[in-house]
Amino acid sequence: MSEQQVTGILTNAGKQHITQCALANTGLNVSTLVLANVPNLSDSAARDPNMALPTQAQIAYQTDELLDGFIDEHTVAWACVLDQDVGDFDYNWIGLVTSTGILLALDYLPLQRKRQGVNNVHNRSFVLKFAAAKALARIDIKASSWMF
Repeated sequence: MSEQQVTGILTNAGKQHITQCALANTGLNVSTLVLANVPNLSDSAARDPNMALPTQAQIAYQTDELLDGFIDEHTVAWACVLDQDVGDFDYNWIGLVTSTGILLALDYLPLQRKRQGVNNVHNRSFVLKFAAAKALARIDIKASSWMF
């Protein structure tokens, strides 16, 4: 069995947010998935844990229509479906944002082209692994119930 490459990271602000949520027992408030086209971004570059949200001009699409689920006690996932009516845009960056505007996690992607049209549907998922993720995120639904 080959080892899966993990590229997405928690940002430093995201780690601090998780700690604060755990201490306050408030739950993890992930609300938005953002897709952006960041110039000169390489998917093979080291991810920057201090990166801020891309500029408004670079944000290609964002949605708060997220599915969430747990994989195990320490792994949770958020996902969205970009249906055939969504587009046209390119993106090479994905991020999870809290309801208070904190960039929790990010990843760099090879350039993706999302065009409107029949059979042009993108599924985007973001999986995070950290201690007690399921409990902190207050997610009770298995991700396998909606992952396909």
